[in-house]
Amino acid sequence: MIKNFLLISVRNILRNKGAAYLNILGLTLGMAACIFLFNYIQSHLFYDRLPQGQSVFRVETTTSTRGEITVRDAFTAPIDGPPLANNHVEIAGYARLLPFSEYGSAFFKYQKHDSLALSVFVEKAYYADHSILSVLSLKLLQGNYDSVLTAPNTLLLSATLAKRIFPKQMENNTSIVGQEFVSAAAGFFEQTYVIGGVFDDRPEKTHLKFDLLSSLNSPAAGMDNPGMQKSEVVYTYVLVSPDFDVSSIEKASTSPGSSAEMETYEKGIFLRPIEDIHLSTEISNEPEDGISPTLLVFLAVIAVIIVVLACTNYVNNAIINSIERAKEIGVRKLLGITPTQLTLTFVGEALLTNTLAGLLSIFFFLFGTKLIVMYTNISYPPVGYSNMAVFILFLILLILVSTLLSSAYPAFHLSSLNPIDSLRGKTSVINSGNLSKGSGIIRSLLIFQLTSSIIFLSAVYIVYLQLDYIERSGGTSREIKMSGVFPGLPGANKEFTNQVDRFILHNRGEGIRGIHISNLYQGKIKTMQAISGLAPVEKQEDGIYVKLFPGLKDTTFNLYVIDHQYWKDSSSVLLAGRNFRNMGDDFNSLVVNESAAKALGFGDPEMAVGQTIDSRGGYHVIVGIVKNQQVSAPPSIYVTGFRHRTYMDFVLFYQPNQSENISTFLQETKFQIGTYFPNFFFLSRGFENRLALEEGMLKMFFFFAIIAIVIANMGMFGLASYVTQKRTKEIGIRKILGAPTYNIMLLLLYDFLKLILIAYLISNPIVWFSAKEWLDDYPFRIGLDPTLILFPVLFILFISTLVIAEKCWQTAIKSPLDSLDAN
Repeated sequence: MIKNFLLISVRNILRNKGAAYLNILGLTLGMAACIFLFNYIQSHLFYDRLPQGQSVFRVETTTSTRGEITVRDAFTAPIDGPPLANNHVEIAGYARLLPFSEYGSAFFKYQKHDSLALSVFVEKAYYADHSILSVLSLKLLQGNYDSVLTAPNTLLLSATLAKRIFPKQMENNTSIVGQEFVSAAAGFFEQTYVIGGVFDDRPEKTHLKFDLLSSLNSPAAGMDNPGMQKSEVVYTYVLVSPDFDVSSIEKASTSPGSSAEMETYEKGIFLRPIEDIHLSTEISNEPEDGISPTLLVFLAVIAVIIVVLACTNYVNNAIINSIERAKEIGVRKLLGITPTQLTLTFVGEALLTNTLAGLLSIFFFLFGTKLIVMYTNISYPPVGYSNMAVFILFLILLILVSTLLSSAYPAFHLSSLNPIDSLRGKTSVINSGNLSKGSGIIRSLLIFQLTSSIIFLSAVYIVYLQLDYIERSGGTSREIKMSGVFPGLPGANKEFTNQVDRFILHNRGEGIRGIHISNLYQGKIKTMQAISGLAPVEKQEDGIYVKLFPGLKDTTFNLYVIDHQYWKDSSSVLLAGRNFRNMGDDFNSLVVNESAAKALGFGDPEMAVGQTIDSRGGYHVIVGIVKNQQVSAPPSIYVTGFRHRTYMDFVLFYQPNQSENISTFLQETKFQIGTYFPNFFFLSRGFENRLALEEGMLKMFFFFAIIAIVIANMGMFGLASYVTQKRTKEIGIRKILGAPTYNIMLLLLYDFLKLILIAYLISNPIVWFSAKEWLDDYPFRIGLDPTLILFPVLFILFISTLVIAEKCWQTAIKSPLDSLDAN
């Protein structure tokens, strides 16, 4: 029986090759687009599925005003973690992660045995508690589980990083524990680190990626600094008992406060399941970019619409082809074939067609992913062996759903044809009530196709106009505020400062309107570290430095990078000496607090001023002594200048022209700045990143618009075939009565113009509302007017006219005798 069904299905497909090709092409395009979107959506689901994932939560800081949470921050203070575990027996453990640097990256030097120094750059690195191994279920490949990350300046490397640096040892399963790295920063910040172990790579689908961990007890982490302990700078994760209500912990951790405007607020915590983090986009300071669930739902809706568009073509073609298959159906019914058997036959044909389309869609999908990667900035996930089973199951499900959608009505329609009308000929079938109902279905489905095409094309057109407006600024000049970072230049001196001054003087013109340079970021200290090994020295006549106090005990100091604007009123904090001068003038100077002066052996602050200090960064001179900020303030040293991380705020003036857009302008400006400040990079990249993302989405949306238009015009071509067949005798009579050919052409085109007009009226409010919601996020945006949707409508009208004109022309020029004789 199944064999007969397949034979009949193949014969019908081969007999109606034109319709079969259109059906397979439409379904292939629809399925390929759906697979493409499904793969993108599923790649963002099921993140952080750890063995004990449902028991792992991230602690977040919340700020509430008048009972409503206004700020959510992924960072918490280091001091917040221990009380959670100590005060709540339900919390089995906690772990804290501190970004290794401001951007989470690390740079080391490794001295190889062949005397060649290997530079090691790690994109994501953190200082971490030892407990991170148990909380995040890290698998240790090398090292002692009980001791790793407990001693200061110890490292834990990922397997990938270890293989990159030590390929032979890792290939031979030789331990690399005990190997030493030196931090690449020179001077005060140079530290030696020892490898304590190797952990298995983190899963690809995680919100927290890293290749290197260092002990949170390391001096460079600054955990000994009281100010650091209270600053919100670490990610805190807790492991709680199963089925425990975390809301009780959140309520117990709420504390009141007041803002500068005297408006009361509450500081609290929120425990977010680790499995939900990737789909949460309202939190600041996330370690990795998440994705909005709304966007995923939107893409899923697009996938469904495109598949439905493809299925509607099959339905339309099946109804139209019922005219050609009328006699076949009539004969089979007279031979005793039941409607159920006929229905199964038509469903079998649909299944075969959808299966062929599904197999072809794989090749279209693979080709489309290559195009997306080549021509857009979207990071599209590849299909790997790990998710191949899910991919195959989805393809099978897609084929079955598409078969059901495309065959349900055609099977019912074809099996319900009257055998008497079927045997009388095409004219009888066309004029039957059954086909009249089918005609209404065809028109309704075609209106849906045209509406979808107009919406897709309008979206592409509006996004293109907005991005072009941003690039060109609507033809007007404007100022752009950007922030950047100069990592610092070891050995920078007065000559380098003079070079910077010349750069500012030379560039303060058309391109760069204003420059503000500081070692502070938005007025706050961003670079701090614990150091030791400092000693006052005195220069002898022979030029050799000797220690001023040989028996001085070594002390750990907190080192801060600031500038002359850090103390708003330096006279109120200075005990002796002076503050730093302008940026770059005090490249070899130090300012110390009272505790540091005493630790260096100076009982009287006045005695410390002008003294030389020996450090790993060379020789520095104390120029000022400041008061302790609190009674038991730790010894603190302050430095400034271009030898350290420097922040720059620019006011750039962009004048649009035909040869340069904003992206090009920013790239050229960055290159220009980089010639004076090596390794400079922009911080405020949100504008560029959003522009790049939406340009990528524009190109991807363009592909979907093309698919929708192709499918819609397939439906238009099918409807043109149906209408011309139905009105053949009418056209013959009109020609006998003297109607010219162009009048007949206009008569036939008028039916299609009505459908496009209806689609326009339906799509217009949808496009208008969606465009307004999207454009409201831009401070500079295009204006909304009717031409934004009129152009896509005219384009679709032009394409549709070309598609149906040929069919209408053949009918219009046909001999009236042949038209009247048609059956």
